[in-house]
Amino acid sequence: MGICDGHNGGSCYWFSAVMLPETEIIKDSDVVKNEEFSIEETDVYHFLYYFLIKHFDEKLSYNQRRENYGYCGGDFDPNLTHNLYTYEIINNMINEINETTKLLEKDFNNKKLDNIKKNFNKPDEELYNNKTEIIQSYNRFVKRIEEMMKNNPDTNIISVVGP
Repeated sequence: MGICDGHNGGSCYWFSAVMLPETEIIKDSDVVKNEEFSIEETDVYHFLYYFLIKHFDEKLSYNQRRENYGYCGGDFDPNLTHNLYTYEIINNMINEINETTKLLEKDFNNKKLDNIKKNFNKPDEELYNNKTEIIQSYNRFVKRIEEMMKNNPDTNIISVVGP
């Protein structure tokens, strides 16, 4: 999984530490990005989509106040909508990713990995043969998003926007 600092257009997801207005409706133009990195859409689907969906909180007031809230039914929207996560939620996701990497390393056939492995759309044998690269990709993501949160103590929100 490649991670590019800044905003890479095209078919990338953008991960940003953001400042949000205290308005009733949060419009895209109101979101102030402090720092951003980009990951190719296919890499997000293979590596992160499971975690992003699982940890998305549609009851979070920021998500309910999104301009496109009704359009996506309050769910995670993979297309050009700010999907908002608190640092606490991101830290919970990081903990699960770290647990996943331990299972990949030590207990590859554990049933807890089934939903994650199916997003790769490859046979288990191929995934097993590439598990070192998969673990390294998860570790790079964790390191980068932790760095972004540390660099941006004035906010506690991460926005994830799909292409």
